[in-house]
Amino acid sequence: MNQNANKTIITEVDLGDRLRSVELLYQAGLQNLELSRELWLAEGKRQEATHYALYSNLLLKELQNSVNLKEGGALAATLNKLYDFMQYHLIEAVTGPEDQAKNKIGEVIGLLRQLSNAWSKMMRQQASAAQTASIAPCASAAAPCASASSPLLAKSA
Repeated sequence: MNQNANKTIITEVDLGDRLRSVELLYQAGLQNLELSRELWLAEGKRQEATHYALYSNLLLKELQNSVNLKEGGALAATLNKLYDFMQYHLIEAVTGPEDQAKNKIGEVIGLLRQLSNAWSKMMRQQASAAQTASIAPCASAAAPCASASSPLLAKSA
């Protein structure tokens, strides 16, 4: 991922809605981790591979900071621990033996891809519910309308 693409994602995160921001962070994290894993295989590219892994670590920290631990319940607590695990794994990858780095980065990619896919599915379901709600307004409090908020996301300051 080049610097202009990173700036675009950061601008969208700053200006966009919080749910879309999480999706963009997942995408950027996956792209940077894929680059890092590829570079670990290339001769003399460890510094560049480390750069992409550490940038992904920062993106993971942003994702972790977006978790609403007060209202998100057990799922939020589990996500928080998972983000800790992935960050620790990336630090191990860049500071540990070179032969283990690719595997550790691959494990983080697998976990992050699962989270990204689940988030994208939730976004599609929420968009579908919002579209249905805009066609047929909520009839009662027993059938609440879809909203753009999520108990998993921390409130913005």
